Amino acid sequence: MDPILLRRTRNRNSHLHTGPLRAGPFRAGRITAAAFLAVAVSLTANQAEALRATAFEEPTLWTVGDPDSTFQEWVAQELAFNALTPTPALLSNVNPTITADALLSVQSPGFRAGSGGYYAFAGPYGVNAEIYNHGGSEGSGAPYPAGSGTHVIVQTHASLNGGDGVLTDQMQLTDLSGNILAGGANEDLLRVEQLATNLWGSSFGVVTVEELVFEFFLPDFTGDFIVDSTSNSSSSFQHMRVDTFIVAGSGPDPDLDADLDVDVSDLIAWQNSASPDAAGLSAWQNAFGVGAATTAAISAVPEPATAGLICTALGLALLRRPSNRGRGC
Repeated sequence: MDPILLRRTRNRNSHLHTGPLRAGPFRAGRITAAAFLAVAVSLTANQAEALRATAFEEPTLWTVGDPDSTFQEWVAQELAFNALTPTPALLSNVNPTITADALLSVQSPGFRAGSGGYYAFAGPYGVNAEIYNHGGSEGSGAPYPAGSGTHVIVQTHASLNGGDGVLTDQMQLTDLSGNILAGGANEDLLRVEQLATNLWGSSFGVVTVEELVFEFFLPDFTGDFIVDSTSNSSSSFQHMRVDTFIVAGSGPDPDLDADLDVDVSDLIAWQNSASPDAAGLSAWQNAFGVGAATTAAISAVPEPATAGLICTALGLALLRRPSNRGRGC
């Protein structure tokens, strides 16, 4: 792993861990707001266009445009000049259609800089994205089955000041009234990861920009919400992408190890759980591609014979999956 990577992960069986923060070029000395503004203003047209060229990821558990998903993206040059005017997403794909536009806005003391992006001379400042979900006031997908939840991926792109841009310990999800949602608190984050850093040249010097990804799961929630982010002072916020997907409440979560995919490790987690029942095994098999007949055969056999039958299920599953998933039996 890259030694400058900031990664923070959490699953059901571990505490939250924070790796070392990256020592950016301005960490030892603070670049002044006026100097940074000179850098921002002096960006060339080609450099400004490069703001769109990021390492943002596509979702792995769904595809943009799938039913019950939303996608919205904002780029610095398209943000409203008036800081009090929220900006609709430059790019979006919402299925089914939602009548209201997702909106991005900056909070005081932040403002929209003339060269693009949000900025503040002194003090951290908020950047909020108002997201309309399919089970919310403007959506057409409600009512969803009991237990349905929303998977949320937030990606940001901002310059660093003193080693920090978007503050990773202050990202959270709230309802439209500002109340933190269950699953939306900063300590509930499933993942925080640095995707990339880049150096941008200017007439003043070099500016470091950082791209981050944050992932949440909001249980029993399909409504509208706010992505509540905070950026460091003298950090230029350039780009945000938000993807959401509603997971129907149809039984246990097959991602038993909470690593944001469904694979063999989830089957092992099911086997080692306090009460490995047929419902949990069935949820895993349905997500991974094992048939109902195998589900019935395995769930009917008591411990300790279950372990051997797990390998049988795994062998059948591997007929449907690449061979590099087949380790462990």
